[in-house]
Amino acid sequence: MRQYEYPRTHRLLRPGDFRLVFNNAAFKAQHAALLLLAKPNTCGHPRLGFVIAKRNVKLATARNCLKRVMREQFRLQQGSLPGVDLVIVARRPLADLDNVSLAGIFIRLLQKIRQQYDRKNPSKQIENPA
Repeated sequence: MRQYEYPRTHRLLRPGDFRLVFNNAAFKAQHAALLLLAKPNTCGHPRLGFVIAKRNVKLATARNCLKRVMREQFRLQQGSLPGVDLVIVARRPLADLDNVSLAGIFIRLLQKIRQQYDRKNPSKQIENPA
């Protein structure tokens, strides 16, 4: 059960952590509505951070709902992800997506990040629990 938790240690909290990912992103996956940037970390587990600008998603309730959906998918997928810091950057069409579409897009982007990581680090591949 512990693999499905989302503790504070699995979050990017400090501006410096975000800056490191933006400046040194080794992996990138994108969609019209989302951009995922990732950088390997030394924590041994993935960490997640959000950048959702008010100009892209106007209502705070909508921004919170989008984050909630992506956080839940991250929580469920984190066991199959390598130790990377992920930053999710929202784009304008994100506000137009329903929750099911958003979850599907986010899962596909996470899979792309994992594939890129596996290609770059073939000796550190993680067994897929599914």
